[in-house]
Amino acid sequence: MASDSTVAVVDPPAPFADFLPWFTQVTEDIKPELVVCIARSALRLMQMHDASRVLPQVLTVSQHTLPFLSDDAIRGRRILIFDDSVI
Repeated sequence: MASDSTVAVVDPPAPFADFLPWFTQVTEDIKPELVVCIARSALRLMQMHDASRVLPQVLTVSQHTLPFLSDDAIRGRRILIFDDSVI
């Protein structure tokens, strides 16, 4: 029997569906010059929601990157430390 039907593939909703509006508001209030994600899951959450489009000119790194940044990259900067465990 030939099938004429098609199957629609639907992406599951992303966790924390309200994350991007919240993150946008936080970044508008804080205006960070550097974003440090604590733990890999925080960075992954930002990737899932394409949060880099909110701050396209701002460096976003994990805490594991900090030892490799120059002092000038950190000193005097407004830094947003993002830990997803507090959401």
